[in-house]
Parts: sequence; C-alpha cells; structure tokens
Amino acid sequence: MCCGAWNTLICSDDVTAAPDAVAVLAAALRDSPAAMASPYRPGHGRPGNLLMTEGNVYDPGMWLCGWFFMLRGEAGLHADTGFRWWFGDNDLEWQARYAGGCVLVAGCDVVNRLPGGHDTMMADEIELDGEYFASKWPQAARQPR
Repeated sequence: MCCGAWNTLICSDDVTAAPDAVAVLAAALRDSPAAMASPYRPGHGRPGNLLMTEGNVYDPGMWLCGWFFMLRGEAGLHADTGFRWWFGDNDLEWQARYAGGCVLVAGCDVVNRLPGGHDTMMADEIELDGEYFASKWPQAARQPR
C-alpha cells in the first residue's frame, strides 16, 4: 500500500454531495480516534460530531450513511464478502466501532437520490444478509433498517 495516513472514500453512484463533503469527513476522521467517518443520517443530525464505539448504547437512527462514508486506511478494515446485497456497510461500522469508533459528522451534507432503490427486487438477499449481520453482531441486531 502506501506509507503514513490515508483514507478511503465509499460513495454510491446516486449521491450528491456538497463541494466540501470529502474534506469535512477527512478532517473529522483525522481529528478523532475513529476508524470511520460518516455524515449523520437525514433527520437524525445533532450539533457537533458524535463518536460511536462498541460501548455506546444504540440510539435508533444513529448509524452511518451507507451511501457515503470514509475509512481510515491504516485501520485495516475490510468488507465481508459474506454479505450479498445489504448490511455490508453496517458490518464495516461495527468493525470500526471496535477499531477506534465511527464518528458521525455534523455539517457534511449529502443526499441519496435513490434511497433503498432496489429493496423490493432484492428482498430475499436482504433478509439473508440481515440474518448474517444479526449472527455476527448480536449487540447490534436491534438496529432498525
């Protein structure tokens, strides 16, 4: 790979982001111990950033935007290929919670233009992925989706 600090941006093809969104995520990531940074989900924002770790009590609606997030490269997080369609982003969030945290970032404006766009076509895969996620992360299984 490369030396020193590096970030990996995950961005869906149906996202519109503010011009400074990448810089805002990168700054929040590097200004915290977090292994991941994500904007707040629409309708769930708070003033200031929020660091979520494995010890946090889960607050419904307070999880990453799976369509736009950044990973701290040197944290060594990897996508689990056991997920077929859904929950891979949530899996990375929980990996990050144990590797320094996931910081939800205020002032990082993004819009998902096709939220859940293929949910009905992929219902069986989503159900299987939900079961796999719940077995891997039972402490997060109460997470609404």
